Amino acid sequence: MPKRRLKKPAKLPDCGERLRKALTDEIEECFQAVTKALKKCDLPPAEVVAWCKEMIASDRVGFIYDAELRTLQKHFEALRS
Repeated sequence: MPKRRLKKPAKLPDCGERLRKALTDEIEECFQAVTKALKKCDLPPAEVVAWCKEMIASDRVGFIYDAELRTLQKHFEALRS
């Protein structure tokens, strides 16, 4: 009896990029709400700067809301002076 050849399985689409984009968008929406609140709050500028630095350092991807966090950090650093 001849050996039957197995068909190669169909290549599944890579959903990873779409998932990463969706998660990144959701995270950025959260950051947007927080940074908006931080601009209006009465926290000492040093605390806001420290938070921004911590969020930037915690970003393993290196681009989630990066520019906005750096802008917020610079704004509050100027207020400290």
